[in-house]
Amino acid sequence: VMARADHIKGPYLSKDGTDIAIQGVPGTLMLKGDGIKFVGPGHNAEIIVDDNGDEWLLYHAVEIANPYLPGGATRRPLMLDKIHWDEDGWPFIEKDVPGISSQAGPYFKR
Repeated sequence: VMARADHIKGPYLSKDGTDIAIQGVPGTLMLKGDGIKFVGPGHNAEIIVDDNGDEWLLYHAVEIANPYLPGGATRRPLMLDKIHWDEDGWPFIEKDVPGISSQAGPYFKR
């Protein structure tokens, strides 16, 4: 989930303008599991900007069919999706779920 503020000390507001400091207000959803292939997307690793100026989100998710490492820890493969921006300046990932099909990736000049 996400929220934003005009000042570092807040208030931090969800997309609908609700202060997330209010108990029970989670913020605005950016990513959710698709319930088919991945659950628990999050733990943002990095935001990168490619040479075309496109922004990409690196994060982790859990693959439903193969969720654990041999020692029992949760397997969290690294995911990459393009960040899009709505007309109000809020970031989003297409369909709000991890991309599972082939897609164009970041472009970097050699």
